[in-house]
Amino acid sequence: MLHSLRTALLAALFCLATSAFSQREAVIGIAPDYSSYATLISQQDTSLVFVTDQRDTISLTILKKPWKMMSRIGTLSPGDRYALIVQAEDLPGVVYSYVNLTQLQQRWISLTDGNTLVFSPGGILCGSASVSLDNYRIDNFFGTIFVKFHYFYPTGRGTYGIEESETLLEVKELTDTTLDVVLKLSYLYKSKLDDWHMKYRCQTPEERKNELLKRYGVRKQ
Repeated sequence: MLHSLRTALLAALFCLATSAFSQREAVIGIAPDYSSYATLISQQDTSLVFVTDQRDTISLTILKKPWKMMSRIGTLSPGDRYALIVQAEDLPGVVYSYVNLTQLQQRWISLTDGNTLVFSPGGILCGSASVSLDNYRIDNFFGTIFVKFHYFYPTGRGTYGIEESETLLEVKELTDTTLDVVLKLSYLYKSKLDDWHMKYRCQTPEERKNELLKRYGVRKQ
């Protein structure tokens, strides 16, 4: 009975996390912070060993079948860096959600129009979309990704206003070579906008060499 109530409570909290109110909660720090950052150094079935950014070695496990509210963005690959969510009060020693930052923070090239999308380590989001992208954050309770953006809307007086907002970025697929995302604009309560769906490929090694040469004046070693 207690387990069922706890699961129902987590489900309700997940729904709130996609609303404007819960987003405000996360910003001002009301929601608990279960996040940490670490590099995966080994994996054996469901057993994972990480080294945190503070250089602590921790051994965690991961459920073979995640709960509905859990978020797994990217693949598990030793050597990659992750944003981890561990809700130790309910599931001690278990990875609740994760984001593979090494995979996410690459330069992505649209399969549709060739435009780029870059998730910078500092939270800046650079790229083209149906709205003007500003930055992104990883929710420290569920591990989902939210994007802050702004857009113009007609005021009805022959002019346009500007609105800032934040909504969920649903990551349908993230690998070393593929990114498939949906910006859930339909979740906005003030405006009627369609979801923005885009698929990307990672830049090739040759494209990466050219970028390094342009940015640093040197070739990749």
